Amino acid sequence: MEGAGKTTLLHFHVHMPRRVRPMRMRSPLSLVAEAATVFGAR
Repeated sequence: MEGAGKTTLLHFHVHMPRRVRPMRMRSPLSLVAEAATVFGAR
């Protein structure tokens, strides 16, 4: 399960880079993705 989740995160980052995402657009999905990334990087 962890492997699939990490792969999904990688795909999410590849398709939605931070520089492209507007700062004002702080949607719950992006927040969850960032939190998941922080936890995954640990």
